[in-house]
Amino acid sequence: MINSNPRILFGMAASEAARNILQQLSRMGCESRFTSDSSEFSAALGERDADLVILGTSFDYVAGLKLCRELTGKRPVVVLLSEEGSPSTTSVVEAVKLGAEDVIFPPYDPIRLHGLATIAKSNSDSASHRGFIAPNHTSVVDQQIDGFQSKPPSSERHAAIQQLKSVLVGDSKAMQHVRDLIISVADTAAAVMITGESGTGKELVARAIHQFSPRAAEPFVPVNMAAIPQSLAESLLFGHEKGAFTNAISAQPGWCASANEGTLFLDEIGEMELSLQPKLLRFLQEGVIHSVGAKQARQVDVRIITATNRPVESLVREKVLREDLFFRLHVVPIHLPPLRERREDIPALADLFLKRAAARHHRPVKRFSQDAVRELQRAAWPGNIRQLENLVERLVIFAKHEEIQTCDFPMDFHGDYMFTATANFFEESSMVGEANLSTDGKSRKLSMIEEKERAAILEALRRADGHVVTASQLLGMGQATLYRKIQKYAIPKWSRRKTWPAR
Repeated sequence: MINSNPRILFGMAASEAARNILQQLSRMGCESRFTSDSSEFSAALGERDADLVILGTSFDYVAGLKLCRELTGKRPVVVLLSEEGSPSTTSVVEAVKLGAEDVIFPPYDPIRLHGLATIAKSNSDSASHRGFIAPNHTSVVDQQIDGFQSKPPSSERHAAIQQLKSVLVGDSKAMQHVRDLIISVADTAAAVMITGESGTGKELVARAIHQFSPRAAEPFVPVNMAAIPQSLAESLLFGHEKGAFTNAISAQPGWCASANEGTLFLDEIGEMELSLQPKLLRFLQEGVIHSVGAKQARQVDVRIITATNRPVESLVREKVLREDLFFRLHVVPIHLPPLRERREDIPALADLFLKRAAARHHRPVKRFSQDAVRELQRAAWPGNIRQLENLVERLVIFAKHEEIQTCDFPMDFHGDYMFTATANFFEESSMVGEANLSTDGKSRKLSMIEEKERAAILEALRRADGHVVTASQLLGMGQATLYRKIQKYAIPKWSRRKTWPAR
């Protein structure tokens, strides 16, 4: 009889943290074996089939990862546990290259530990018939390893980073770090999750990863999950056969198949319907798609990049994403800071946008005055880079001279919201009241994050005199997204008219 309990092997130094982790996983029904000795770890790995291997950074994790990689037959899922804060970017990338499925940082959230147990149980169940590696398909760990290539020589890496600087402009430490991460992860098959506020350039980063990867000549397929109608989501992603449902007059391959051998970018992943998530998880695990109405599955090779403007820790906590899916998608995180945290990059960005707009609209404007640049740097930019680009284009269109001065700035630029964006857009709650969300016929109070987002939308609509197009520009989000959020938060009709109640 096959034991249904997941088997976990620990390789890490004995510590209070290790003891707590063992206790929590034990309560979840896991069978755990602990060792801090490399020789004992090697012997234990050969003696039993582990579903999950947890290696601590205090351990010789490089040797441990190599041992797991050399196993024949069933391979465990391997994660690296950082025991002393955040390891270096180089260490993380090296660990992923050697087969680490994820890197866990302290404090060790029980939700994350439960996610580890979920992965282990899934592998334990599937291993009973196929030894974890399905016939004709590679495991997720194999997919990670197969996609990795040797790190480019320093000269090639430097040239790649210089080329990337023309795409992702800015010399701030934050942007240097982002460019370094892109080059490090581009030549891999690892799943990447990009986080950051609306308008920070998440799709631009996703495209850069694709363009600097071996898949650059293949399709890059961007999908906005927030814009997909729930009734069509499955057929749009995975395709459908002719006659599979009403109005299916011809077969469609779906976005996953369209991205075969290329990259599928799922923007606003937090908006994906829960009912669709098991199907995406199966696709990630097996590399096959099941089109609606199809009798046979189809194998595809796709690199997945996702993005969200929500705090990562809230995705699982608020049950926006299944935890097993989250851990598959969140292998390499890349965070994009808001523009207000990288003000030193604003002059270069403004100059780039000015030159582009001048060429596009055939305007003679050539530069910003020093005072104008300083004024741009003072602003808080709640809509981030997208808002800056919109303003610069507007200034160029109406420019009458070669140099743009502060007097050329529109009146709404000097409003309070541009210089106290955090207070006005994300902390002001006087217009929120006791708002509730209605989901599946059940009403619940808004979370703190949702309250702030609703308040931001209300404030933007007020300042835009009810014009959704203008409000979307102030918020740095698409019009379709704003309309969806207006409906989600049941924004009253007076919010979209020019008559506003007294505040």
